[in-house]
Amino acid sequence: MEGHANPYLLHFMIGALLVGSFLLRHFFEKLGVQTLISYLLMGVAITAFNSQFHMLGDDAHRVMLFMANLGLLVLLFRTGLESDTKALKDELGPAGLIWLGNFFLSGILGYLAAYYILGLSLVTSLVIATGFTATSIAVSIGIWREAGLMNRRESNLLLNVAQMDDVSGVAALALLLALVPILEQGGSIMDPSVFEALGIFALSLFVFSLGCYLFARYAEAPITEMFQRISKTDSCLMLLTVGTGFMIASIAEGLEISLAVGALFAGLVFSKNPKAHEIDNMIIPIYNLFAPFFFIGMGMAIEPELFLDGIGIGLILLIPSVLGKVLGGAIPALRYLNWNNAMALGISLVPRAEIMLVIAGSAKAYGPEVLPDEVFAGLVFVSAITCVLTPVVVKPYLRKMEQQDAAVST
Repeated sequence: MEGHANPYLLHFMIGALLVGSFLLRHFFEKLGVQTLISYLLMGVAITAFNSQFHMLGDDAHRVMLFMANLGLLVLLFRTGLESDTKALKDELGPAGLIWLGNFFLSGILGYLAAYYILGLSLVTSLVIATGFTATSIAVSIGIWREAGLMNRRESNLLLNVAQMDDVSGVAALALLLALVPILEQGGSIMDPSVFEALGIFALSLFVFSLGCYLFARYAEAPITEMFQRISKTDSCLMLLTVGTGFMIASIAEGLEISLAVGALFAGLVFSKNPKAHEIDNMIIPIYNLFAPFFFIGMGMAIEPELFLDGIGIGLILLIPSVLGKVLGGAIPALRYLNWNNAMALGISLVPRAEIMLVIAGSAKAYGPEVLPDEVFAGLVFVSAITCVLTPVVVKPYLRKMEQQDAAVST
């Protein structure tokens, strides 16, 4: 897009998106549909409207990119903050085995479908494989909570596996982005330059991870206590905490690890704080303010003329995206659970939302050589369909779990 938008139009657009996102979220919640679908559709509608009337210029797109990046920061910071590392330690063996199965099978099937069926390039196929390893647990947890099944071992395993999926998916994204410049130039996986890039990335990640660990171990508690002393209101504590998290995330970006990894690790740094749950509740208004812009930005990135092509690609990718999680999660879970409960866990891992869209959006920023526009649209389609269909498919398995509980109680 060319040209400059009038300031009043930019201000009006931001206000309209805030109001519109709230109203759409309310409407979709009434329908029982994941709210991110409404944000994606809003972004698609904005791009389609602008392609006809050309009302938004470069300024508007820069503003939306800035708001989307803030949404990404808040989204992944909160994901890290909500992580329960203590619960993960208690179930590390079983959760780790299930994670290994679903992570690698999802990635392998995604790569095979992209490279051999769709005939996509090596780097694009790796992007798809990385995206397929992710899980959006928020979609399924609501159904488990409605069924009163959140106090079972299955739900704890589900939360722990999803938590590992989040961290590993974002870490895999950072690794992939470190290799993209080499692979883009036609380099082979076995090139010495690839191993050099891997070494630099590993060193940067080690230094950053060590810094986060030391901060969490020795500095986080005193700093949070200081924030509490000088904060006159809860909002001050929240702003100081989020601001610190943003600075940690920017350090990761400066080390060329990626903003996404930094935001997630920043949340993990504060997750052990006894007041982490209170801080999370304080962040909800900021989350509701900025997170929609990330998903709206993803929708706006879809070119209207490629929408149908994206659906075709998405339908092909949908099958491996489902099989990778269901089989990769359920088969290892059979070691610990019966068939019905293992299937419920595997199906609940299918939704791809926040993390996969973060991966797709980050890859798309490198241009169509890394992630073509129609493939990006296909990944957004997979994200939307898995979020819509998973609650419907998993409900019969959860009902059987309820019946098991009822039989035991009688």
